[in-house]
Amino acid sequence: MSMNLSAISSKSFGEPTWFIPAATIDAASVLDVPNKSTIAAAIGVSTIHSTVSPSVGVQANASPPKELQSVRNYIAHRGKGAAARMSPLMSMHGASNVLQLLDSPVAGGIRLFESWVFDLLDMADFATR
Repeated sequence: MSMNLSAISSKSFGEPTWFIPAATIDAASVLDVPNKSTIAAAIGVSTIHSTVSPSVGVQANASPPKELQSVRNYIAHRGKGAAARMSPLMSMHGASNVLQLLDSPVAGGIRLFESWVFDLLDMADFATR
């Protein structure tokens, strides 16, 4: 098993980049996880479907890991680079700060942060089937 962990570390140049779907799929392959094809299908999709409201029903949403990583890095590091990566996301949602971003409304009458939670739960559910 240590050989597999070394292979993951060498491919990710340090700490594994779990927020990048391709890196997670690669790690599952290197570790030879029994359900790696199911995991790959669940996290490798560009959109996932979430039921966000009885009135809206099922709708497609962007897969959230990259957006979550941008927010995490902005909060954790507060550097110019992290702020620059947040700018397009905040502009897209009409937010002037990270709290407004997380609280911004999305389709179905829920907040962006809630939609990420639902999407991640869907990804986890699909990956464990």
